[in-house]
Amino acid sequence: MNNSFFFLRHALTIIDQDSPVVKWEIAKSGKEKMSKIASSGIFDDIDIIISSKEKKAIQTAAFVAERLGKKIDTYSDFNELGREGGYIEGKGEYEKQVRLILVEGCSEIKEWETAKSALNRIMKATDLIDNQHSNRKILVVSHGIILSLYFGYILNLRKEEYFDRWKRMEFCGWGIIKNKKVIKDIDS
Repeated sequence: MNNSFFFLRHALTIIDQDSPVVKWEIAKSGKEKMSKIASSGIFDDIDIIISSKEKKAIQTAAFVAERLGKKIDTYSDFNELGREGGYIEGKGEYEKQVRLILVEGCSEIKEWETAKSALNRIMKATDLIDNQHSNRKILVVSHGIILSLYFGYILNLRKEEYFDRWKRMEFCGWGIIKNKKVIKDIDS
């Protein structure tokens, strides 16, 4: 144990309404930003690279993996909050659903996963990986909603703060958690 978890939000995504969200790819500007981040050396001492199983996260992790010559392990427990109801057209409607998830814990769309379920998933996966390794620096590439839930929970924030944090969180934003304490906030 005693691992440091570097959580990284995936790069900017191309919205493709004709494709499931889990298959969306990162945009050209997202690739450019992630290329700069990877080449900056910020993650050069990472020991293990983990990604959600979503394509945009794997593509984001690939920049660091290529630089370091490491493989990417994928875990579905780091996937974004399940949104099997599909894409919601219109930024306002989408944000309304995200706010309901982050603040109220549920959505008006029945096929969306609850905040409790998503938070339990990421906590369970992080604990499992933490128990499998000792004194490692672990990069986990994941997603905005689930990372807002996890960091908010660790920081013991009021749920009313989760949505504003999600809105501020940048693509390719990153933070560090060690021993269930935030060392570097993903929101800064």
